[in-house]
Amino acid sequence: MIQIVLLHHNQPDILLMCINSIVANTRYPYRLFVVDNKSDSSAALEYVKNQIAQLPDAHYIQNKHNNWIYGFNLALEHNNWIDGQYYVFSDADIIFPEPRDGDCWLTQMLTEMNQHRCIGKLGLNLSLDNIKDNKILQETFELEKKLLSGSNIGSNIIAPVDTTAAIYRNDYFLFGFRFRIGHARLFKPHYYTCRTSPELSVIHKGWDFYPGSTNEIKDKFSLRSKALAMSKMGAYVAPEILNKLSVFDRLLYKSLRMSVRMVHSIKVILMLFGYLIISFPNKLNPIQNSDKS
Repeated sequence: MIQIVLLHHNQPDILLMCINSIVANTRYPYRLFVVDNKSDSSAALEYVKNQIAQLPDAHYIQNKHNNWIYGFNLALEHNNWIDGQYYVFSDADIIFPEPRDGDCWLTQMLTEMNQHRCIGKLGLNLSLDNIKDNKILQETFELEKKLLSGSNIGSNIIAPVDTTAAIYRNDYFLFGFRFRIGHARLFKPHYYTCRTSPELSVIHKGWDFYPGSTNEIKDKFSLRSKALAMSKMGAYVAPEILNKLSVFDRLLYKSLRMSVRMVHSIKVILMLFGYLIISFPNKLNPIQNSDKS
């Protein structure tokens, strides 16, 4: 059984679509955890919570804070969490794909992980269909296309994966499995991070709310809140969103993000250096060493 963790904030309709896609398209046994990052109370949210309560082996976790990736850790601390070899974590704005050739998306990802021991994190490829015709999102579109031009491990593409749907090995992170600021760099050096081939893609509904999209968020307060929340975590804020804000806000959030990243980059370097000291020389590449034994 694989633990699947969804993280959401203030989009109950998209959350329900995400959950429904998992229920409909996942054949491999799983346990579902939904972490709410302090969403605003609403009738739609209560409806989704009731729907989750009716699912077998599904758990709704209320976070007292809107602190992005730290919400993932609440699932790790839940009484019903069971440690395993693999975990799936994702933002709750992903629509998971239908089974292909009899195998569901999760079975296919597990097959890839079992075949390629050097992959520590494998993200589902993001379909670009919902942004390719958006003139405002061309910078994001070109960036995503460029990421798919990297080297391959099997059919998988070596490329960064943030908090969109991905499967992780339980020993992927340095010093225990836990999400921290800078998590995208806190993986053990013998592992690769990859994306699946375009044949196994998901729909990223989050892009449907970016500037130029049908459901574009035009409320400046919501845009500022989103940009501030991401900047406080040192996370990437799409330029298309920043460009909708005032010059003062853009400078403020860029400076904040840069300061946070600088502080946590030092922590990342220290943690990586500590891991290298502890692991050197025999445990530096446990995959290769285990093959020799």
